[in-house]
Amino acid sequence: MNQSFRDMLQQLVNLSQEEKITCGVKAYQTLLPALRRFDKDTEGLVLTIAIMGTAAASDGKLVAQEMAFIMALAKARGVELTVEQAADMVKSSADKDGFEMIRNLAGALDGEERSALIVFVATICALDDSITAKEIDYLESLL
Repeated sequence: MNQSFRDMLQQLVNLSQEEKITCGVKAYQTLLPALRRFDKDTEGLVLTIAIMGTAAASDGKLVAQEMAFIMALAKARGVELTVEQAADMVKSSADKDGFEMIRNLAGALDGEERSALIVFVATICALDDSITAKEIDYLESLL
């Protein structure tokens, strides 16, 4: 991983929770047209859930900040989730197929869309004020 990527991740970790959420929402808004293009049946909702689930599960733990963000973004898309439903969503996305689906999506995106995907995933990973080696490995697999 190059130093500028590490620096970007550290800058993201150093943001306040509010700034992280704003950053994640902006990245998602940039990414959403591509998600809708690849997932026409649900207007990108299935891919959104898979991205959020794999990002939250990439370090092997699910924290309250990740859950809150997932639930808020789902609500913004018109889907009300309970904590249990959100946790189940993460668990269902956090298998080999879920991670592979998001890696394949990353490979099909253009440069701006892929950058938005990486920032969106990194934001979710950084919500607990750190980015672990496992999360970095996942993010690198999307480059």
